Amino acid sequence: MGLERKMNRVPVITIFVRHSEGCPQADEPFSKKCSCWKHLRWTHDVKQHFKATHQKTWAGAERAQREMEDSFERAGRPELSEAMSVGSAVDTSIKSKKTEGVGSAAMKKYQRELEEFLRLCEVRGCVLLVQVKPEDLVDFASG
Repeated sequence: MGLERKMNRVPVITIFVRHSEGCPQADEPFSKKCSCWKHLRWTHDVKQHFKATHQKTWAGAERAQREMEDSFERAGRPELSEAMSVGSAVDTSIKSKKTEGVGSAAMKKYQRELEEFLRLCEVRGCVLLVQVKPEDLVDFASG
């Protein structure tokens, strides 16, 4: 599984706890004993990412962790996706517009909008294009 995981570029996803003020387990970032919010952390393309699991139980956080790992595994299979990151897609799109000869004012707006979309994706933990959901696009368009 280790070599297969590496080939599919599935990062190691770690569960950690952001403790509430006054939690007796506050010194333990990996404590399973408290009911504070659990989060995920991983590194992809040399950048560290964080995502809230919206879970207070360790079991719930493990489900979120498996879902995230599954999305990376699906993205790593060529028959399902090319596993392009959102950042790479944004860069490719900007380069494409530049070669089309888009005017400077339009180019600045296009670049600004795509960078804003990239930030939204990062906040939501969408690193790969296959992780972007239709509701992410709707939220971006309405924001």
